Amino acid sequence: MLHLLPKDEAFLEHPFPGHFADVAWPKMGLVFEIQCSFISLKEIEKRMQNYASFGYQVVWILHQKEFNKRFLSRSERYLRTKCLS
Repeated sequence: MLHLLPKDEAFLEHPFPGHFADVAWPKMGLVFEIQCSFISLKEIEKRMQNYASFGYQVVWILHQKEFNKRFLSRSERYLRTKCLS
């Protein structure tokens, strides 16, 4: 994914207090969270609030093996309403 972003503008495992963003693109104020395993709604809210406090918006990428099944978890329903509106 990093190769899709402008060279030297996006960073893997970018540190934030209490967490590392999978990919951060500071110039655009974006963080990409690549989620391959279960994550609680509480953790999603915590991360989104943390990134927002630094002026970042979050793009969540959910792995098909764990997510996007017939029945959505509370976390997925939250992301669909908060991030797609």
